[in-house]
Amino acid sequence: MRCVALLFLLFAPSAWADDPIAYTCYYCTPAEMEHVALQQGLGEHYVYDAARVDITGFTVTAQGNQLRAVSFTPAAWITTQFEAMLAAYDTDRDETIHVFSNTYLHAPGSSHGRSMTVLWGHHLGGLNPDRETGREIVRRHLSDQPGLAYLSADVQEGRVLRFWFERDDAKPLLARLNFTSRPGYLRSLGNATFYFDRGTRRWEYLASEGISSRAVPDSAEDIVGPDGSESYSFPVYTSAGDELPAFLQWLDWAGIPVTGEVKPGSSVSFNCRKTNGHIACERR
Repeated sequence: MRCVALLFLLFAPSAWADDPIAYTCYYCTPAEMEHVALQQGLGEHYVYDAARVDITGFTVTAQGNQLRAVSFTPAAWITTQFEAMLAAYDTDRDETIHVFSNTYLHAPGSSHGRSMTVLWGHHLGGLNPDRETGREIVRRHLSDQPGLAYLSADVQEGRVLRFWFERDDAKPLLARLNFTSRPGYLRSLGNATFYFDRGTRRWEYLASEGISSRAVPDSAEDIVGPDGSESYSFPVYTSAGDELPAFLQWLDWAGIPVTGEVKPGSSVSFNCRKTNGHIACERR
């Protein structure tokens, strides 16, 4: 099953049948669910009740000047996807997200062992020249997760159910990986978020956070932020200190000069500013 899901997500065709949409009707009677279906007009529609974890299909046809809705039991793949997505829905964030804790992966070109050779946001951000290799590793890791196998439940046409609030890709299906420095170890290396691109049926990189819970930059502009000025601190005796080598590499990749001496094994802070279109960082 895992191999089938992997091949499906990596080599799926570029053209897809229309994804069915599930419309909500909370704590509803059958008549109220039918009314929601009629509101969608002619065609085949799905209405779900999150309170009862139930989804029903309706075929809406025209009879004279009126519309008529006839209910039917959804195909098994619809029910499978609905239940999996509803279970992943985060009410606080109002998004459908799968969270994978203690993710341990080797970075591109790693020799195994050291923290910089364990994959985390540093290897996925837009500044890293090897980012596409790192992102592909994560895609294949996600495709191998049993909890995401439901995405390939429609083996005939490759359709993936979407909730009504996910229309126009306003709120895509998300996967968040919390990275760790070694298997079963709780020391965090930050996280990365990928979204499910319904056009390609692939997981695509969205954003990541580093060890210090700050966003991993995707460009030189991200170093200074929207206000053109940012400060960074790397206390040597905290987990943030481990991020200093990565930070210096981000500056190098972005072509941002650094003034002031940086001594190995010492705490250090920087002020990064954009002045007259030029970005530079200074140790303070």
